[in-house]
Amino acid sequence: MTNLLGNGITRLLGIRNLTYADLEAYAGIKPDQIGKVDYKGKNADKPPVSAPQKREVKDPNEPATEPQIKAIQTMMGKMGLKDDFEKHAKASRLAGIPEPEVITSMTLLTKGQASKVIEALTAEGTAQ
Repeated sequence: MTNLLGNGITRLLGIRNLTYADLEAYAGIKPDQIGKVDYKGKNADKPPVSAPQKREVKDPNEPATEPQIKAIQTMMGKMGLKDDFEKHAKASRLAGIPEPEVITSMTLLTKGQASKVIEALTAEGTAQ
């Protein structure tokens, strides 16, 4: 939509393909007055990605929050897990729930367990 508007307006005004000479002649704008964007190469001096800060969970025994559950579901979906049992088994394992127990719903996780699962999934995702 943005490109459509930009192209349409410049065509209607007749100012497509302006040169620096045209800008100076008609608008008094010199090349040194124009902003510039410098793009670096693909891997040029990227700042290192810092690991997420580990935060202490308030009320770790309270039920997991909706944003935590959504984050877990989204991360597992991006990892290709589609089956609910697989998701629940993985969450149970990552949360430290002793085998052979498997949660039947993500809402059964506590805040502390959900945080552990999110941390582990984040680490898995960055390792891939």
